[in-house]
Amino acid sequence: MKDEAGLWPGGLTTEQVKAEVMKGYNRAKARMEAEAAKRRAKEQARTEKVVDFPPRLSEQELMRRQALLDQHWQAMLDEKARLREEAERQSFHKGPGDPDWKATGDW
Repeated sequence: MKDEAGLWPGGLTTEQVKAEVMKGYNRAKARMEAEAAKRRAKEQARTEKVVDFPPRLSEQELMRRQALLDQHWQAMLDEKARLREEAERQSFHKGPGDPDWKATGDW
């Protein structure tokens, strides 16, 4: 509120008060614009990470990839069978009466 001399509290004139208010408004506006620009940049960076769908593969390429998968799958099955046989050979329980002895009928 103004006093009788036309001054605002702190001894400021009306023009000085308006200038202070505009300065605060401009600072807040610049801060909000900077935050909005930061959000836009973050959103743009997020959407740029999206990769395009791969091109359609030819039939030969699909067959080559499937053959490679089948080859690795078979190698894994062979290795499992080898490990299983090795584990059976190393077992100490091979006689009758042992819980994991397999009766094959050759006794």
